[in-house]
Amino acid sequence: MGRIEIAVSPANPDYVYFIASKPSDDFHSLCRSTNSGTSFITQSTTPNILGYSSTGGDTSGQAWYDLTLAVSPSNADEVYAGGVNLWKSTNGGVSWGITAHWVYGGSLPYVHADQHFLGFFGTKLYAGCDGGIWMSSNYGTSWTDLSASLNITQFYRLGGLHKM
Repeated sequence: MGRIEIAVSPANPDYVYFIASKPSDDFHSLCRSTNSGTSFITQSTTPNILGYSSTGGDTSGQAWYDLTLAVSPSNADEVYAGGVNLWKSTNGGVSWGITAHWVYGGSLPYVHADQHFLGFFGTKLYAGCDGGIWMSSNYGTSWTDLSASLNITQFYRLGGLHKM
């Protein structure tokens, strides 16, 4: 396995989840414990919920950089995972559906790529990514960009000439 993230269900603290990447940074597995972490069972190994594809059909990923996991505060079987995109499971991680895709203008809700944080505050789910902060008040069905009006930028390199 590669990188791992852990989340505990506020609805039932006996439910502990972990998501793991492969050394190649795509999806390895989502595992669940129902006995406070004493033992874990693999819930899923597909689709590739850490890649770029909206279907999970690719073999890419960048979990070394972006990986996050959250569990609903009211339903211990409702799990959210983020890598490049955002995914949701309503059956404890056995199956997954995409809730937001990194490509703007498609048929899926857009959330900027590279998920670094997922967390519930009350019933609202927040996603922190390279594009700012996004919020869903309907469990991932739609997303609002909370940082859309901020005048910010991200610098990757800076170069200059020095004249003598």
